[in-house]
Amino acid sequence: PAWDKDGKNITADTEINAVYTINKYTVTYKADGVLQVALPKPENDSAKAFTEKLVKAFGSKFPGFVPSFTNGDLSENFKPNQIVVVYANAGFPLRYLENMTTLKEKYDRLLAAPQKDLNKMVLHTESFAKPLPSLFEVDGVTLEQEIKPILMLAFCLNLIQIQQDPTTGAKFYAMNIPDDIFGDSWVKLAKDFSGCLKTLSQDFKKSKMLETQVEKEMAVKARSNDQKAELRKALGALVQQLILPTMCEGNQFSPVFAEYKALAIEIINNKLQDL
Repeated sequence: PAWDKDGKNITADTEINAVYTINKYTVTYKADGVLQVALPKPENDSAKAFTEKLVKAFGSKFPGFVPSFTNGDLSENFKPNQIVVVYANAGFPLRYLENMTTLKEKYDRLLAAPQKDLNKMVLHTESFAKPLPSLFEVDGVTLEQEIKPILMLAFCLNLIQIQQDPTTGAKFYAMNIPDDIFGDSWVKLAKDFSGCLKTLSQDFKKSKMLETQVEKEMAVKARSNDQKAELRKALGALVQQLILPTMCEGNQFSPVFAEYKALAIEIINNKLQDL
């Protein structure tokens, strides 16, 4: 380690702290199947000993393993085809190499598949039509904004319907959960649209499940111009007959009504335009 103060000529009580630099390792799968790992050059004996063990361990797992050493930050020295799999320091458990074996096997299978050219493009680029999901769970406020158009479409696609408690007779909205074994089931959300929105904004798993359901249904029920026309009418009815009376007190000048009307127009422009 390095020290944060000069230890020479000390004449009084002095606190000196050791400063450690975390070693970073980037695993790269090249298209030719050879595994490469970019390692920072070890700066002391302990780091060198650990690096040698790590290189030896990778070599025992992957024939043809080629270690390469780089200076500077990996963000400045990365290669376009690199896939970052792990960051490691001197306490990195070598048993995690088993995970590398699994990832390598999956990678090889994808490149051997009939659609290998497409898989290679997907694996080595981030030019996706749909943005990659966040690495972190979003907060409730952000999730509520994201779920609004999804919830609107879910109502229009009948993925959310009114159900009734058999004991109390109370009615509520529930979302459909598909099940190929026992048949579809329904999960209770809330008694009105705003309650459904609040429930989903507080449950990331349910919101993502609903989003997946909407995407699947849209692929089937929004293909033809006639189907799109039906969904456009359903969106208009949802805003006028459900959102307006229950969330805006029937006031068309309400900013909430304006917001949902704008969302409906955006959905129509982006997803429900005639071919």
